[in-house]
Amino acid sequence: DGEHCDVFKSAGTSMATPIAAGNAALIREYFTKGYYPSGMETAEDAFNPSGALVKAMMIASAQEMLKHQLKTGVLEDMDYPSNEQGFGRPVLDKVLVLPSSEDMSLYVVGEAFNDNNALHEGE
Repeated sequence: DGEHCDVFKSAGTSMATPIAAGNAALIREYFTKGYYPSGMETAEDAFNPSGALVKAMMIASAQEMLKHQLKTGVLEDMDYPSNEQGFGRPVLDKVLVLPSSEDMSLYVVGEAFNDNNALHEGE
């Protein structure tokens, strides 16, 4: 009718991929805007995180999913990790310290990524 959008249920890699990409972008932004280590945006703390750090944060944020729904509507138990869920669904507040975080700390070891650390053509 022009005023409402249709909503439909979907699952699988078509849905998981954009969610994972968006979460990876949020993790990267967390570091590039200087939220680490205080949880507050601080320009002096900003750095460009390596792809390995972003990936490690994604994996560490994973939460196991216990069941999934078959096309028949039946709920089925899932192994962990598995082809159905990988390491689970990302829950970023498990790994990113924010002002609302309780009893949580994050300690990152490594060098900030810059062009001097990058692989160059032929390496």
